Amino acid sequence: MKKLSIFILILASFFAEAESQSVPDELLQALAANMEKINSFEVEARINVDVEFIKIKERFVKVRYLKPDQFEFDAEGLALLPRNGMQMDYLSLINRPYTAIRAGEEDISGIRTVVIKIIPDEDLDDIIMAQLWIDPQKLSVMRMKTFTKKSGSYLIDFKFTNHPFNLPDQTIVTFDISNMSIPAKMISEFKGTEDKVSDEPLPAKVIIQYSNYKVN
Repeated sequence: MKKLSIFILILASFFAEAESQSVPDELLQALAANMEKINSFEVEARINVDVEFIKIKERFVKVRYLKPDQFEFDAEGLALLPRNGMQMDYLSLINRPYTAIRAGEEDISGIRTVVIKIIPDEDLDDIIMAQLWIDPQKLSVMRMKTFTKKSGSYLIDFKFTNHPFNLPDQTIVTFDISNMSIPAKMISEFKGTEDKVSDEPLPAKVIIQYSNYKVN
């Protein structure tokens, strides 16, 4: 009887582990299938940059998406914004070989999300790893933290209303400018000092508001 109990426990543990490993892949595949319905879209974006030591005018750009993961936008004057922050990085990740690991659950804005870490199996230029907070009911990414080789890490919070295919209304990108590839002289001029600032944390926030989606 004791041996049978041990066998049942081992078997239960095996299936629990298998289920745990399958959840990330299932969610990511469902997420990809949802975006697969969109061939392309165009949207207007209003961009506000919040940095303590510099005032940057509000900017307006058009963002264009082409399936499966291509984004185009006018980046002129947006040197302080992580380029991938204007995109949905997870599309580049889940459309290529990857390893996914479930990292628990977390509440975001009252929604219970599943946390998944994604590690690309091949070199993706700058991205080393990403962590997604996914709403499993609406199949939308509520939050994403991206770790890069050259620009440190940055966090993106996605806000949603009722756009077709659950596209975001707003994204808020939080990052540290001191980790970006910006000349120290440029930062010093912004701060009004010649002191070396590359070792100091320079927090920044970019708020991107989307409107007038045209989806194909």
